[in-house]
Amino acid sequence: MDRRKKTTAQMNEMREEALRPCPILGYDRDALGLHLYSRNAYKLAETQFRRAVWLNPEEPRFKEHLAKCLLRQGKNEEAEILLQSIREDKDVKEGDS
Repeated sequence: MDRRKKTTAQMNEMREEALRPCPILGYDRDALGLHLYSRNAYKLAETQFRRAVWLNPEEPRFKEHLAKCLLRQGKNEEAEILLQSIREDKDVKEGDS
C-alpha cells in the first residue's frame, strides 16, 4: 500500500513537472502553505509556497506569501529579493499597458 501511495505521489509530481509553468497551477499548494503558516509550521509552509511559485511564477500572491514566510523565519535577504522581483514584475506589467 505504501508503494502505491508513493507511486501516486510520484505521478502527481511528474504531472506538475510536465504542465509548468501554468497560470492555473499552484493554488492548491498556496492554500496548503497558508494553512501551515497559520499553524506556525513555517518550514513546511515554505516548501509549499516555493512549489506554488515554481508552478506558477506569474502569480505575485505566491511570492508574497513565500516572502512573508521567509521573514518569519529570519531569512530577510531572500525575502527582500522576492519582494523586489514582485515590484519589478509589476513595473514591467504597468509599462506594457
